[in-house]
Amino acid sequence: MTDANGLSGTIESALTVAAGLVSRLTPDTWECATRDDGFRVTVHFTGEWLLFDAPATPVFADAGVGATPYWDALAANARLPLGVKCALAAVGSPLRVRAEVPIVPDLDVVERVVAVWASCVNALSADHFGRNPSPSRRDGTAGGCDRARFDGAQARLRDGPRERGLLSANGNIPRDVNPSSVRPEEPPSFGGVSKGEFRASLDALDLAALCAAARWPFNAREDGMLAVSLEVTGGFQQATVVVDAADGVVVRTPILDGEVPSAAACRDALGLLLLRACGVFRMVRAVVDAASGAVRFEVVLGAQPTADELARALSALSVAWRLAAREARVLATDADVAQAYLAGGPGTGGCRP
Repeated sequence: MTDANGLSGTIESALTVAAGLVSRLTPDTWECATRDDGFRVTVHFTGEWLLFDAPATPVFADAGVGATPYWDALAANARLPLGVKCALAAVGSPLRVRAEVPIVPDLDVVERVVAVWASCVNALSADHFGRNPSPSRRDGTAGGCDRARFDGAQARLRDGPRERGLLSANGNIPRDVNPSSVRPEEPPSFGGVSKGEFRASLDALDLAALCAAARWPFNAREDGMLAVSLEVTGGFQQATVVVDAADGVVVRTPILDGEVPSAAACRDALGLLLLRACGVFRMVRAVVDAASGAVRFEVVLGAQPTADELARALSALSVAWRLAAREARVLATDADVAQAYLAGGPGTGGCRP
């Protein structure tokens, strides 16, 4: 059981430091904005989840409903930092940028809020469709921000009321603190930590111990990955838990192994279905690997996930695969069904783009 009221104050304080411009819409919902480019992200706290949501910038919107290619949005998902994803919230809706954080025991809420905010801004400001290359989370830099100011903001948040920290006893920011003075100009790479810090966290990670603590049976493979059987009915499906140099701990399960649909209708229908799945299943994003053509569901957990986060990720992947993977395989191979899905035929749940 979490102290929802106390967490709301902590979340608001962290957002104010990270974003600078924060408006409270309801006691547990905030609109955050960047000062220079006007990106706006809505953050909602449910008590069990922290939900980040923003309209896609024009470069992302170009890949949304009415224009396709949905495929490009799935390929962009593979390059977005810290589990941020392109998603369709509803039939006929424009493309969104989203991230979901489960509130679990031992989670460093302040660190995660700051990191996900930085990742959302990175996703909104960078061209992940590759038309205008810009600094990404993979370049090992701090994204152009003032590292000292950013690190100082995080430290003062964690200190709370001690040492004149930013958080007062009731979780509010004292009036004499100007949060914008400690806001980085751009989101740091690796969710707010340096490349060295990120790698040090990965080097110290015991993946097998983490999975054991999550209480999911696993098999260790020779390549260092862990294989975990998902909870699916009527079949057998495994996920792999891997350590990725750019994303940290990632849990993946395949949908299509390098079998890129050849028919345009199949690609569009599959892309539409999976983007809608991204809007329904929390934590889970669908991606297309541009190099191999593989299509998969994945959950990105970063460099320091908790066992409860890993357990949530495996449960979320189980639900996503159970409810969408088989349908995805049909759309990838049957052009007639794909066309009916795109046209919104009876029983398809589709929509006219």
